[in-house]
Amino acid sequence: MTPDINYDLEEYKTENDNFFDYKNVFKNSQFIQTMTGRIKSDYIRLTRRNNGADSFSSIYNQFIEIENDSS
Repeated sequence: MTPDINYDLEEYKTENDNFFDYKNVFKNSQFIQTMTGRIKSDYIRLTRRNNGADSFSSIYNQFIEIENDSS
């Protein structure tokens, strides 16, 4: 999912003359709403494509299993 977020940020930067002002853009509510929508749709698409294997709950549960096995 991180590559998708990076791609979206690079796309925004390209559309704005290769300038990305982190301080101000993250205070822009429209930018945040747009990026949040993209991240959510990317996450849903990713988890559907992989039958939920990449979902946050699946990753968390795998982590817990590993922790319990090592105890």
